[in-house]
Parts: sequence; structure tokens; C-alpha cells
Amino acid sequence: SLLGSIGDAQAIAVLKEAAKQGDPEVQGSAYKALCELGEISFDEIFDIAKTADPATRLPDILIGVIDDLNHSNPKRAVALYDRVIAEFPKESYEVASAHYWKIQCYRNLKNFDRALEQCDVVLKVVKFENLTEQMAGMKAEISKSAQSGRNGD
Repeated sequence: SLLGSIGDAQAIAVLKEAAKQGDPEVQGSAYKALCELGEISFDEIFDIAKTADPATRLPDILIGVIDDLNHSNPKRAVALYDRVIAEFPKESYEVASAHYWKIQCYRNLKNFDRALEQCDVVLKVVKFENLTEQMAGMKAEISKSAQSGRNGD
């Protein structure tokens, strides 16, 4: 997404082609850059993801595009993750990822209670060891952060 952050509008045609033809990593980078350049909206990416060939894993690419907002605009990211959960309920890995990344957003917002709630949701819905293994440590970290925040540390 370097082209998007540089703001080179001449790259738009190449990026659009890469978004259509590239492998998933290339597609993800192309969609991120197109978003940064204002050439494609999240609504358009959601529409594309709904109609794309399942082999292209566009819902997963969508998660990657949203991830850029986790720090810069966590409230917007949470809303977009909720939309992934609602619009792609059969994409279990992407739904699990959306819940997982909402934890980070709530931590960035210092809303530790909501972050802990999301940890519990992840533990209930996730069937992926790589995500569930991280929850115990993450819950402990969030609880510690919440305690520090309440104690004025």
C-alpha cells in the first residue's frame, strides 16, 4: 500500500488491475492503496467481496484493509468489523478475525471492559487454535491495563 500512502494517482490503473488479477497478498495491497487514494470505498470492497469467487478470499482481504484503521480510527474499524461479522457469517475465519481485531480496537480506545467482552466472544466462537491460544495472555494483559487505568497509574 506504499503507492496509496505516496498518493501517486498515476498508479490507479495498475492498482485496479492488481486488485483483479493478483494473488491474495497483491490484491490486499492493491485494495489498501486504492482506499488510501480514495478510488474505492469500503462499501465497494464489501460489494466486491460478496460477489467474488470464494477462492480469492476477498473477505480475508477486506479484514486486511480494515486493519489499517485499528490505530488511526478504531471506532470506524469496529463498525467495519461488525459489518464483516454481519455480512459474511459463513466465513468463520474472517468472523473470528473480526472479533479478534475488535479487541485491539477497544484496547486502543481504552475501553477495556469491551475488550474483555470480545475476548470472551472469541473464546466462544473461535475454532482456530492460533487465536484461542492468544486469549488467556491477552485477557490478563487487558485486565492489568484496566486495573492500571482505574488506579490512575
